[in-house]
Amino acid sequence: MHNRPVLCVCVFLAISVLLGFAAAGLKIGRTADSRFLNYSVRFEHYGTDAADLERTIVIPLEERLAGMAGLAELTSTCEYGKSWINAAFDPTVNPRHTYLTMRDSVDSLYRTLPGTVQKPRIYSSSTTSKPVFSAAAFTDTGLSPPGTPLKAVDVLRSHLEREVKRKLEAIDGVAEVILAGGHPEEILVELNPGRLAAGGLKADAVAQVIRDANVTAPGAVIRREGGSGGTNLVFNTRLASLEEIRALPVVLTEGKVTNLASLATVSRKHRANDGELVNINGRECVILHVKPASGGNVLAMCQDIRSVLAEPRTFPVTWQVLSDDGAFLTGLLRGLFAAISQSFVLVVVIIPLFFRSRRVLLVTAMLLPVSVFWCFALLALTGFPLDQNGLSGVSIALGLVADGALVIAETAEASPSRDAFLRANQGTVPSLTAAAGTTVLALAPLFFLEAVVPGVRSIAVTIAFMVAASLALSLTFLPCFLRGIWRGTPISGRSPGSWVLPERFFRRVERTYIRLAYCGVGLGVRHRLPARFLYAALAAEPLVIFALAGKDVTLDARAAVLPAYVEFDSDLSPEAVDRHSAELAAAVRAIPGVTYASAESRKGALELAIGFSEAAVSRADLARRVDALANHCGPGFLYVPDAAHREKGRVLPVEIAILGDENEVCRQKAREAAAILGKLPQTAQVVLNFKDPETVYAFAPHRDLLAAGGLTVYSVAESLRWMLFGPVADKWMESGGEVDIRVAGAGNTAATIATVEAQGIPTSGGAVRLAALGRLTRERAPGKIYRKDARRAAYLTAHLWSPGLLGGGADKTVALVRKTLSDAGIGGPGYGISLSRELEELQAGYRRLFLAVVAGVALMLLLLTAMTEDFRASVAIVSIIPVSAALPLAAAVFSGRALGMGDVVGMVVLGGVAVNNAIYISRSNRAGARGRVREKLQSILVTSLTTIAGAIPLALFGAAEF
Repeated sequence: MHNRPVLCVCVFLAISVLLGFAAAGLKIGRTADSRFLNYSVRFEHYGTDAADLERTIVIPLEERLAGMAGLAELTSTCEYGKSWINAAFDPTVNPRHTYLTMRDSVDSLYRTLPGTVQKPRIYSSSTTSKPVFSAAAFTDTGLSPPGTPLKAVDVLRSHLEREVKRKLEAIDGVAEVILAGGHPEEILVELNPGRLAAGGLKADAVAQVIRDANVTAPGAVIRREGGSGGTNLVFNTRLASLEEIRALPVVLTEGKVTNLASLATVSRKHRANDGELVNINGRECVILHVKPASGGNVLAMCQDIRSVLAEPRTFPVTWQVLSDDGAFLTGLLRGLFAAISQSFVLVVVIIPLFFRSRRVLLVTAMLLPVSVFWCFALLALTGFPLDQNGLSGVSIALGLVADGALVIAETAEASPSRDAFLRANQGTVPSLTAAAGTTVLALAPLFFLEAVVPGVRSIAVTIAFMVAASLALSLTFLPCFLRGIWRGTPISGRSPGSWVLPERFFRRVERTYIRLAYCGVGLGVRHRLPARFLYAALAAEPLVIFALAGKDVTLDARAAVLPAYVEFDSDLSPEAVDRHSAELAAAVRAIPGVTYASAESRKGALELAIGFSEAAVSRADLARRVDALANHCGPGFLYVPDAAHREKGRVLPVEIAILGDENEVCRQKAREAAAILGKLPQTAQVVLNFKDPETVYAFAPHRDLLAAGGLTVYSVAESLRWMLFGPVADKWMESGGEVDIRVAGAGNTAATIATVEAQGIPTSGGAVRLAALGRLTRERAPGKIYRKDARRAAYLTAHLWSPGLLGGGADKTVALVRKTLSDAGIGGPGYGISLSRELEELQAGYRRLFLAVVAGVALMLLLLTAMTEDFRASVAIVSIIPVSAALPLAAAVFSGRALGMGDVVGMVVLGGVAVNNAIYISRSNRAGARGRVREKLQSILVTSLTTIAGAIPLALFGAAEF
C-alpha cells in the first residue's frame, strides 16, 4: 500500500503530459456555420438578359445538380450578364466527392456553351453567406504613374489583386476573396470596326487568334537512346508581352496576312465601367471581404488573414479593419475563460461549507482541472473543436464533475478507518455510476438540435466527456489521495488542525440546513395529498408550457457592425448613387457612437456598413436613429433591418419565397402577401426583396435584310456582344496571377445610341450599319430572375414580433405566417409558398427535440429499472425531471420572453442533476423520508450548489444566449 501514492503521482503526471500533447494539436475557435455544406457557381455572359441566362445556363445546370446525393436546397439568381447558382448539401456528405461531382457537371455544361461565356468559378460558400473578415485599404493619392489618367484607387486595387488576394485565397478555410472599389486591371484589345470589316473579319475570329496563341499544349516524348527514358516536348506559346500580342498574325479573307496591331489598339487599362464606388468616412478606398468555406475554423482563419495584411510591402497600404469575426470570437472566448475561472473559484469556495478536511478541499480542487485535461484530450482524439460552445460546456460541467468526488469525500469523512471507508465506498459505486449515466443520457436531446443551433452538440459532448472523466478519476484515483487510506489511520479529519473553517461556523451551517430540510420534509409528510397534487401539477406544467410558449433556439451574437441598404431606380449609375447618398453617409457619421461608415455604391443600390461603439450606443438605438434619416436618401428607399426590433419583444425576420412558373405572377403574389402580412399587429415591417427591372434597348431585326447579307439573328448578336460588351477572350498569366485579355470595339465604353446604330456588322460583302438591319426600341428588361428548387421565385422578408404572457418565438411566428398566407389564398394552382431552409429546419428541429427528450427519459427509466429492479421507484426518480423544470419555465413565461438556447440547454443538462439527487435519496438505507433525506442531504446540497456555481458565471461572462 505504501507504493500507491507514488503510483498515483505518476498517473497524474501522465495525464498532464497527455494534456500537453492534446492541447498542442487542438484548434480553438468556432467553426463556420455547419448546418449545410454550401457551394456556389458564377457564370458571366455579357450582353445576355436574365431570361436567356436562365434558359441556356441555369436550368441546364439545375437539371445536372438535382440528382446529387444530399442536396438540401437549390437556389439561383439571374440578372443582366450574370448568374449565380447556390447548392446547399447535408453536412454529412463527403465534401471532396460532392465538389468533384459538382465541378464535372459545371465543366460538362460549359463545354456546350458559346465561346463568349466566361469560364465559370465554383466557390465553397453561398453567395448569401456573410464575410468573416472585412477591411478597407487606403493609399496616398499621389501614387498614380505620371502622365496617366489612372486613379490611385485603381493602382491600389491592382496591387491587392496581385499581392494580397492570392495569399488570402491560399489560407485554409477561405472560400472566396472579394474586392470592392476601384476598377480591375485588364489588357484591352480595341478593334477598329472599319478595318475589321474591310478585312472581312469578325470579332470572335480575332479572339480565337489570341486564344490559339496563348496556350501551353502537350507534345511528344523524345526517347533516349537505349530506351532508358525520355524527355517531354511541350509547345509553350504563352504570350509574354503586349508587343507579342500586337505582333500576332491575322489572316484576312483574301488570304493576306497582317498583324493584330493593324486591326486594333492593344493597351493595359483599368476597366472603366465595371466595379463599385467605395468610400469610408468620405475617403475613397478598396474594401476586401473574405468568405469562409463551410466548416472552416473562423478564429484560425482570421488570425492568418491578419498576418497576411501585416506583411511589409513596397507599395504603401494602410488597413482599417471593418469587421473581424475572429476578434469577436476571441472576446467571447476570453469571457468564457473568465467564466470557467470563476466557476472553479466558486466551486472551491462552497466545499468548505460542508466538509471539514483540508485534504478533501485540495483533492477536489485538483480533480477539477484534471477532468478538464482529460476532456481536452478526448476532444482532440475525437476531432471535436474547442469552440465557445465547448468552453460553455466546460463551465457548466465544472459543477457536475465535483459530484462524485464530493460523495466519496463525504463517505471518507464519515468513515473511522480504511476498511470502513472501502466497505462504504462499495455502496456508492452504483449510485455514482447511475448518476453519471443519467446525466449523459439527459444530454442526448442536444444532439438533435445541431441542425437548429450549430454548436450545441459541442456542449453536449464536452459535458459528457467531463462527466465520464470525473467518474473514472473519482472511482479509481481519488480514494488514493484521501488521507490515511494507505496507512490504515483515521481519515475523518476530526483533528481541529485539519479543518478548513472554525468548528463553530461549520456546526452552525450544518444545523441550519438540517433544520430547514426537516421542516420541508415534515410539511410534505403531514400534508401528503396536497403535496402529491402539487407535485403532479408541477410535473405537467412543463409539458403545457413547452407546447404553448414561443421558442427562439437560435444564436444571435453579432459584431458591432450595423448593416443598412438604400434602393434606387435600377438604371441609376454607381456615380449617381454615390452623389445621392453623400448626405446620408455624412448624417450617419454624425451620430454619437459611430466609428465609421462604409458605403459601397453599385448600379441602383447602396450598401452601408456602420461600425459603432457598443459602450456609447446600443444596436437597437443606432438602428432607430439611422432609420430616421430616410429623408437624406434623395429618391432612394432606406432599409435598416435592425430597426424593426422593439423593446417589447424580439423580432424575427422571416424570408418567404413565392414559387411558380411566371416571374411577374410570382412578384404580384409577393406584393399581395406583403400587403396581407403588413396588416398584422405582430408585423414590424415587410420588405420586398426585388425591384422594378432596368431599362434596355431591344433590337428588332428585319429578317429579309439579314438573309440578303448572309446573316442570322445569332451572328448579329455575337458581333454586337464582342464589339459593345467586350467579353474576355483569354487569361494572361503574370507573376502567378491572372489578367483578363478583353476584345471589344474601339470607344465602346462611351457608346451612345447613335454610335450603336452606326456600328458596322460584317457581312459576306463587307459591312453594314446596324440601323440598316433593324431598329432599336427602349423597353424594360426581364430584370433579376430568382429561382428556388428549380422553380421561379419572388422573395419578401417579414419582420414579426409577438409580446404577451407566453412570449413570441420562431415556431409561433412561422406558424402565424403560414396560416395567414394560406387563409388569404396566396399560392393557388401552380404556385406555392416556401420559407427559408433555416426556418424549415427549425420547425423540424422542435419536433425532433420533443421526441429526443421522450427517448432520453425512456432510456433513463430503463437504466434505473435495470439497476434498482424496481419500476415504480424508477418512475418516481425520473419524474423529478419535469418537476425541476417547472420553476425556470414559469420564470421564462412570466417574463414575457421566448425560450432561448440557454433555457433549453440548461434544462436538458440540469435535468440529469435533478435525477442524480433523487438517486442519492433512493439509495439510502435509512427508514422514513426524514431519515433518507438527512443521510443524503449533505451530498445533495453540495453537488447542487457546485452545479449552480459552475453555471452562474456564464450569465456574467458568457455569450448572450447563456
